Amino acid sequence: TAIGGMVVRNDVRAAVESYVDHATVSTTSLTITATEEATIKATADSVVSSSGGSAYGSGTSLAINGIIATNLILSKSNAYITDSDITTTTGDLTLDAQNTSIINAINKSVTTTGDTGVGVTLAFNTIGWEAQNILFQAIDAIIGTDIGNEQPAEVKAYIEDTDLDIAGNLSLNAESKAQLKAETSNSATSAASAIVNASGMAVSAIISSNMVSSVADAYITTGNYKYTDDQTIQELANGDRVKQDDGTIFRYIGDSQLMVTDYDYSTLTQPEELLQGKRVRLNDDIGDAKTGEIYEYIGESRTTSETAIDLTLEDYTDTDLWKKVSGSLEISLADMTFTDTTQWEQVRTTENDLTISGQITISAKDDASIDAKTNMKSISSTTNDGGASMLGGLVDAIMTDYKYSSKSGTQTVEKDHYIRVASDHEAGGVTGGIYRYKGTESASIDLDAEDFSVRDTWERITRSSASDTIPNIGNVTSSDSQAFGGIVVRNDLRSSVQSYIQYATINSAGDINISAEESATINANDESTVTSSGGSAYGTGKSDAVNGIIATNLVLSKANAFITDSDVTTTAGNLTIDAKNTSAINATINSSTSSGDKAIGVTLAFNTIGWEAQNVLFRAIDALLGTSIGNEQ
Repeated sequence: TAIGGMVVRNDVRAAVESYVDHATVSTTSLTITATEEATIKATADSVVSSSGGSAYGSGTSLAINGIIATNLILSKSNAYITDSDITTTTGDLTLDAQNTSIINAINKSVTTTGDTGVGVTLAFNTIGWEAQNILFQAIDAIIGTDIGNEQPAEVKAYIEDTDLDIAGNLSLNAESKAQLKAETSNSATSAASAIVNASGMAVSAIISSNMVSSVADAYITTGNYKYTDDQTIQELANGDRVKQDDGTIFRYIGDSQLMVTDYDYSTLTQPEELLQGKRVRLNDDIGDAKTGEIYEYIGESRTTSETAIDLTLEDYTDTDLWKKVSGSLEISLADMTFTDTTQWEQVRTTENDLTISGQITISAKDDASIDAKTNMKSISSTTNDGGASMLGGLVDAIMTDYKYSSKSGTQTVEKDHYIRVASDHEAGGVTGGIYRYKGTESASIDLDAEDFSVRDTWERITRSSASDTIPNIGNVTSSDSQAFGGIVVRNDLRSSVQSYIQYATINSAGDINISAEESATINANDESTVTSSGGSAYGTGKSDAVNGIIATNLVLSKANAFITDSDVTTTAGNLTIDAKNTSAINATINSSTSSGDKAIGVTLAFNTIGWEAQNVLFRAIDALLGTSIGNEQ
């Protein structure tokens, strides 16, 4: 028995910010640059081999091989100016943000045995998705759900609530490159061979998930806000902006007041102890407490319970023991004291003045791609030929016996000695061939330098294989052979590009160019081969081959360029707004299933551009019935 396993996790998280905030700057020219490069190059290669059993089919030879590989990148690169006053006396103002996130992952698994071989590979590669446990990642890949949360690979170049007096050109550029390349292969081979009673099984499975989420934004905005001061809101996060009736805008700088969504137990759980501060989510109505609500235990910790605690028997309306923490916080902004400088920061009271003597360029670009190759093989072959193949192999070994090889150096060679020519021999002769010495007397010969093609001295020996001449009578006893293989692969690409001017008054003496360019591409190649060879010459025994593929490729993308709620003037140039979105899926599936008895092959393939993710069941119903259970995006 041979068992091998490999668990690999590569996690890269990085953020770059370059900015001017709450400052007055006067200079000849100003350049703000933020550049982020996050790269993972990972190779996991696992080989497990088992050889055993007996010539009579008894004994066990088991090989099990497993790989779990996770590669994750979370990255951000922002260049910005906020709440400032910027003047350049002779030159340009440039904001440039670049974010490059690249994963290059290779996972290879090979399992070989003479009996039962099982190989399983789980490969999860993400750019711009929060980390989650392996179970949830596997469920997401198999069912097509979205248990995980997006945290896009972000790049932004922006100016917010800032006065500008620029003598030259104004340029904002945000460029993202999120590229994921994954190669996953898993091969399980069972070659069972004996005189009688051998059987074999091969199982090969791959679950592969490749997910990319990215965003690129370039913009100018002033007076942006989320709420007005007459609202009652569900939650308030640090950084949220509130506008008063007179136009004054305040930013919240206190601790975030957010609705609770995390919990430690559900009412289906029966913990051994219940500590103060632990949270419980209700799976059913319990008294006046409703399904889905979350309660925090505020009583004394229970650590001495002799039996497990049944959370369905708790009184969650008992305010001495439990506090409801889920649901809306009902925060009234009308009751806020905006003059409290520990909680609120005034952003602006008047319109910003943006004067540009040259041209304005606002550009956002995203190049996102997934290039995924998946190859699965499950091959089982069982032979019980009464010893015919063993006899042929023995005869072949005897007939191809040789005295020396061409790597044996200087040797005394006698008549009728056989020499084998090595594969890298360059002095002459057919590599891999066997040559007989024809000389009548023994001689000392440097075999490394010998030219075996000289016919006066050497004769090449060619023989047919003895295995080919012995009659093939087939399997003489039941020879069970089973091969099972499956691939589940999900490629999910989501990207967004926006370039805009919003809530701003801008005067320019040159051209104004606003552009957003999106390129989102998935290239997917999935190959699956399942082969079973067994049975017997008498029709007994079984040979089963089962092969299944579920492949999902999804692209959600957008590119927006716009001007809204703004007053933009150019006195001597043109205004150009340009948005481009190129989204493509190139998907190939090759599936082969063969057997001398029973063969089953199933392929489910779902490719969507501009449709929200949904589970495999709903996708299958949509495909079979032509319905539209999913939602367009």
